Amino acid sequence: MGQRLEAARPIPQGLALRTSDDYLYVFVEVVERGSPEAVRAWCEEGDVPAERLVVFALAPLPPSWGPEVQRGGGTVVAGRDFQRLVDELGIDSPLVERDPSIHRPLGSALPSARELDADMLRARTWESAGVLPLAARFYGHAVALKPEFLAGWVGLGWAKTGMGAWDEAEAAWNRVLALDPGSVEGRMGLAAVAGGRGNVDHEMAIYRTILADHPRLTAPRAALVAALVDRGLWADACREVESLLALNPSEPRLRFLHAVFLERSGGDASVVASERAEARRAGLTEGEGEELMRSFGTPARVTLSGT
Repeated sequence: MGQRLEAARPIPQGLALRTSDDYLYVFVEVVERGSPEAVRAWCEEGDVPAERLVVFALAPLPPSWGPEVQRGGGTVVAGRDFQRLVDELGIDSPLVERDPSIHRPLGSALPSARELDADMLRARTWESAGVLPLAARFYGHAVALKPEFLAGWVGLGWAKTGMGAWDEAEAAWNRVLALDPGSVEGRMGLAAVAGGRGNVDHEMAIYRTILADHPRLTAPRAALVAALVDRGLWADACREVESLLALNPSEPRLRFLHAVFLERSGGDASVVASERAEARRAGLTEGEGEELMRSFGTPARVTLSGT
């Protein structure tokens, strides 16, 4: 699926591989030699963006440098996660003890069906590990084997969307809609592509058409809220959160967001205080509130005192 090996070189920690789509895969053998400086050097020497660094390690990464990868937006598959990945991919290695409970017999399925199952298993395993190029490769194998396989196209669409490969993502989502014209996921995917390309107005328009057809769906309304926040349209975001609250009035995160958006749009201060207090009573902590704000790209110090 367009991913080829461009360069490979030994490094003090193990082996670094750079692929044609500007990903750097680092296989770490000696974790003790790592450092934040080494992480930056891998990306600089490979001319690779930090968010396209993927580190594999049999042992857990030491505190001195493991978080540096993730702070830069990279992916870490280490320790137990690495061992489980090897197991789920069906890789035989003397370094990793296989877990037989993970593997299920495929019964009397035809060879092509077994191959399709294997491709989907590998795709979802790489996707859950955060290694989207390899997830996309196996989703691509699956749809090449069975071009009408909707789940494969959906997986490929999200993998390509997550990679920022907008043209390929759009093609996958259009294929989803050709197979299932009413697919909400296909329309959501095209909206995400529009947003990724910077066309937020078109993104929001798609979400609104979905909601016109399916007013009780929460995923497109939540995505619309995120897009409105991205544009700083606090009053509109507040109204959409109120629609979500009508479906789930006891959700503390919605109460908190209602307070934040109402405050930023100049709403009634007493209602803001009441909503903050309600979020606190429902169990939301200040740390959870701050994390929620970060997920919207608007870091803020959170106070749930209600005053």
